[in-house]
Amino acid sequence: MRRSVSAVVLIVSAAGCGGSDPTNAGPSPAQTPQASTDSVSPTPDLDPIVGEWLRANTCEDLVHALAKEGLQEFAAQSVGGAALLTTPENVPAKDPKHPCADAAGPIEHSHKFWADGTFNSYNQFGEEVDEDKYETVDEDTILFAGFEIDYKVEGDTIVFSFTVPKSCTSNGCRQRAGYAVNVFIPGKTWERVS
Repeated sequence: MRRSVSAVVLIVSAAGCGGSDPTNAGPSPAQTPQASTDSVSPTPDLDPIVGEWLRANTCEDLVHALAKEGLQEFAAQSVGGAALLTTPENVPAKDPKHPCADAAGPIEHSHKFWADGTFNSYNQFGEEVDEDKYETVDEDTILFAGFEIDYKVEGDTIVFSFTVPKSCTSNGCRQRAGYAVNVFIPGKTWERVS
């Protein structure tokens, strides 16, 4: 569901989910990201997005999501920033035309949404790799990086959806859009771990 909301200006310095300084850590994760077989639904009075969500990301999924939104120019940087390559984290793909040539394979990654509007990302080792803010717009929409991101929670799964607005033509807007696609990988299912 989309609703008009005044935009929040967020400064995003990286086009990937992994551009922040790990020494500037926000809240620590409750556990190293691992899928749980127990039901871990949030307290009923909390926003359903609150909690930690995990999935095994692939380079191909991210590149496809970027291409679908016309953001292919951010693929090489995004897959490196998301640590989806065999090269060190935050190093762009060597071949921008084939950004997944050095893909590492599915890599577990999690996002934690705190009730206070803090957002953190964790790598496969449970280390914080990103910190940001989000704002709840309504029961199935958040504002993140200046964009409305829709989501659907079903049981202990969540799927995000996001379409880059046609008015997003400036380089800064397109970089923020690439960041949002990188973070949420629209259309893919994430599993609740807390």
